[in-house]
Amino acid sequence: AGRACYSTQGRPEPRSAPGAMFWRSPGFVQASPVGLVLDKESFTLEELLEEDDVIQECKSLNSRLIDFLKTRPVVEKLVSYLVDPPPADADPKREYKYPYLACEIFSCEIDAILSALTDDDCALFSRVMAFIDVPVGTRLNSMLAGYFSKTVACLVSRRQGECVAWFQANPRFVDRLVEHVGVLAVAEVLLRLVGADDPGSMMPMQSMLMSAMGASGDQSAWLADTPLLDRLLDALDAESSSFAAPSADGSPSEGQNPEDAAATRTTRQANAAEVLVGIARGAPSALAAKLSGKEAMSKLFDRGLRASPGQGKYGDGAEGKGGNPDGSRVTAHDGASSSPLVNVLDIAIAIVDAKRAASGPMQTMRAMLAAETGGAPASSPPPPPPEALATCVRYLEPLVAQLDVSGDGSSQRTTWGTITPPLGMRRVKVVDMIATIVGCKDDAAATKILETGALVKCAELFARYPFNNFLHHHFENAVAAILDWGHPALVSHLFASRADGGVDLVGVIVDSPRTAETTRGPVRAGNVGHVTRMANRLVAVALGESPSPAPEGNAARRTTTTRVGVGVGGFDDPDDDDDEESEEAAARRKDREAAAERSRSIAAAALDADARWRAYVDGELGDRNQIENVYKWACGRPAGMDDLGLNEDDEEDGDFDIGLGAGFSRDSYHRYGGADDDDDEDEE
Repeated sequence: AGRACYSTQGRPEPRSAPGAMFWRSPGFVQASPVGLVLDKESFTLEELLEEDDVIQECKSLNSRLIDFLKTRPVVEKLVSYLVDPPPADADPKREYKYPYLACEIFSCEIDAILSALTDDDCALFSRVMAFIDVPVGTRLNSMLAGYFSKTVACLVSRRQGECVAWFQANPRFVDRLVEHVGVLAVAEVLLRLVGADDPGSMMPMQSMLMSAMGASGDQSAWLADTPLLDRLLDALDAESSSFAAPSADGSPSEGQNPEDAAATRTTRQANAAEVLVGIARGAPSALAAKLSGKEAMSKLFDRGLRASPGQGKYGDGAEGKGGNPDGSRVTAHDGASSSPLVNVLDIAIAIVDAKRAASGPMQTMRAMLAAETGGAPASSPPPPPPEALATCVRYLEPLVAQLDVSGDGSSQRTTWGTITPPLGMRRVKVVDMIATIVGCKDDAAATKILETGALVKCAELFARYPFNNFLHHHFENAVAAILDWGHPALVSHLFASRADGGVDLVGVIVDSPRTAETTRGPVRAGNVGHVTRMANRLVAVALGESPSPAPEGNAARRTTTTRVGVGVGGFDDPDDDDDEESEEAAARRKDREAAAERSRSIAAAALDADARWRAYVDGELGDRNQIENVYKWACGRPAGMDDLGLNEDDEEDGDFDIGLGAGFSRDSYHRYGGADDDDDEDEE
């Protein structure tokens, strides 16, 4: 036993040794359970769905199985499982298993099966879409809605022409999609329909490629002629009567719980805003152009400010024992006290902020196309749409009014103490909007910012809320954008005293509390790092160095000369040492030098005349830089692609090395004993 048997010719017999696995045994073939069902003279779809590997066989393109599944009666039954609610007395397989498997079969993207759905003028696709053709306020089955979303998204991607023609012939279903936008699954269908949420589909990729080449590749232009955009903007309105909240039993709501109604309304607004942001940040399209127009932008802000008149106030000021003071959700996106203005500002920022759009797939496609063709990539982000920016500036005054906290008596308990009043997402988004407008470098915007005192309000919030780093980040970005721009009035406004209506940036830096009182005692204020970064930026500006910020996320390059425009969305480096400088590059360089000189002259004069600044630089700033210098931390720090110390002429291959000059020293590495084991083994 245990020895191989040999024939008279001395060769081993075709018998596996004891303990060998069955797949190593010659001649052993395991029959597929699906194949056994298909071998029967008659069988049902349910018998196939009972087999666990039916989906795997579909993905393996089992021809016999596909020939069965693509027949019209079978596809009709799969559609019935997908969208028809199960009977009240249905067994669990009919209720859960069969709808799931029907969705997975369609999602395998088998051409023959998808063709069956779009044949005969999309008759079966019409039945799929009938899932949302219900009265307004009727609640959709959440499980079936997810399967519906996945199937329709697959069809829109793989059968674009047929689906677009069907929607054009049945425009009311676009309206039905918007009516149910409060369901996340339906919102995902809308995102796919506008080409904003399908990285693997040829529809948005083709649009981006055609747009990058300068040709007309807008695959969703037909949507600009539908009421889709207006309906999405209406969905942001809390008082819109065409979006009734559903009741628990599926009938239109009457006397619904106010808290549930508020949550439903807020979810609808957030989902509609997500679709609009996708339109704004996607490939250039007629729908995006319509959204950035004056009419749409005005309607957008009217929707948000109508629900947030006057001051931004959270809660009613009542004392509570846990969570938020009055027991309601007062500072998040959800709940009765949430504001549509948060979603409105998300959309507006997506439209006018060219730098954020620059990191999207459209600019990546342009950079890739330039690399392949040998052409020059875009040197800077495209300018914001003029009408959109003008509308944002026009509504700046009521937005700044939202930052006033003097009349807000609400409070919120946190792990470190009670905030009175809480900052809230609404105010954070308003500060983000102000920083975005400043970054657009528009003279009319600068005038409006000075008139409204927007930067003064932002500076007050910066000092008042020491633990909201989103707020600190946006305020620092606004200061950096002004110094980079070199606008004389705005730069002077930064250094003017509060008595003269200025920001008093030196006062913000010098007088901001370094500690904050909490329930656990005094702790370091969370905005101290931002204070140090702004101070180092002022030092650099006063010395005549480039005030342009380093790439996003690189906090180390504070006082050294920075590379303008590196690593943002495929744009080239204007300071590359090319043999020949183009006229456009030379003009940009001169503009940067002029802006730097304007900022330097104003900043240097203001800082030299301020005794607080001289004392701060000679004392605290040096100590803070020593503490915050990550290159001197004992634990070390991983290297970055453009770390401190690299000049324009330095050679950098981008490889990561744990040796000297790679962000931490070998001493730090060896002190953990991480590189000593091999040497010890060799010595043994």
